Amino acid sequence: MKPAFASKIESFRALIIGFLLVFVVLVGSEFIDSPLYLGIGITLSLLAVWFARKTAHHFHAHHHSAGDSVIDIVPASVLFLANIFHPALDGLSWYETFATQGAWFGVLFGLSIILHEFVRQSALITAFKAMHIKWYWVVVTALIGIASGIGAGRINATFFHDYEYVADLLTLFAYTFIIAEFHYAHREHGNKKVSLLLVIVGIILGGVLAYLTHGH
Repeated sequence: MKPAFASKIESFRALIIGFLLVFVVLVGSEFIDSPLYLGIGITLSLLAVWFARKTAHHFHAHHHSAGDSVIDIVPASVLFLANIFHPALDGLSWYETFATQGAWFGVLFGLSIILHEFVRQSALITAFKAMHIKWYWVVVTALIGIASGIGAGRINATFFHDYEYVADLLTLFAYTFIIAEFHYAHREHGNKKVSLLLVIVGIILGGVLAYLTHGH
């Protein structure tokens, strides 16, 4: 039987998966008008599922370290890149909100960023934990991304806006990977009925969060 703490972590992770399912739909919907990017997004999602399946077997079988195989190097690298690009866009938008709409709207926008970044970072931390990568690497890369976005705003650089589609594609891979890795790992070790219920609750809460923050 799992220790109580481990069981709570597993339940929390199931809840986060529900959030991410909503975010995948939101990110994917941004490519509806572009067949090229939609095709790339679908391809990346399929690759993410394949890597997730291999990762779940890789780390839940006999392998216990990260960084010595393509199976963990590729998805970990993409997750890190997504965790820089996405927060960079948040940081840039945050700066622009302060600059154009004032401190009050900037604070409210900042709170919405904190709320949805809490969900994102929690999901990434659990995914990296499965690959035996420490949580603080997730936090550090996110802070680097936010700082880069704010810095870009201060010098009026448009790089992150110009390549926002790159951030969306990386994020789509990252979210799909996290969801699929949870599925494959949990299929062998978890309580499916409890997790399914928590995933559904996460979907509902994710929809509310998406409505309130108007973002992904």
